[in-house]
Amino acid sequence: AQTGDTLYRARLGAECWATPVVAHNGIYFFGKGGATKVIARASDFRLLSTNYLWDSRDPPTPETYREADSGGPRHGHDSARIEHKSEAEAGGPRRGGAGGMIAALLKRDANEDGVLQEEELSVDFRPILRRVDANSDGVLDKAELEAMAKSFAERRRNSRSSSRDPIVYGVAAIPGAVVIRTGTRLFCVTSTSDRPPAGGVNP
Repeated sequence: AQTGDTLYRARLGAECWATPVVAHNGIYFFGKGGATKVIARASDFRLLSTNYLWDSRDPPTPETYREADSGGPRHGHDSARIEHKSEAEAGGPRRGGAGGMIAALLKRDANEDGVLQEEELSVDFRPILRRVDANSDGVLDKAELEAMAKSFAERRRNSRSSSRDPIVYGVAAIPGAVVIRTGTRLFCVTSTSDRPPAGGVNP
């Protein structure tokens, strides 16, 4: 912290959406798939343990949860199934698809020449220009826009499948306990010494 020097870089092998928690014995990284990786609070990378909230091969069914086809998850009381239609069954790509993306970008084509120059792009989008400008001419033509939209659609094809519950979204920690939130459940993990006596109710 005083010098800004990088001590190490390492991959955890888990995608984390929740904020890590620092404890006296380590740093806890809560993977969205239910695996918690604990690393040492040290100047070198040491994985101390990996703990699982559920079996990744047989994850728990979400509680009273149904995914609607239009607009993401909704909560109900009559079903614990996840209902989902493919794009073909739903009548085509959602939210405009590749064509909608191109049309939105071309709205910034100030001189209406059918290509997008850097100054016609939003500030956030300009760094992407160099990656998708296949012929390096400094503009995005129709073919490059179509290729970019197709690539984006391919990456997003299974995004709904990869963002369904159970997923670890958030964590709250107090001394002796951690509460982990998924889309429809709360898990409370306590140390052995903090558990209630036999016959008591575990948090």
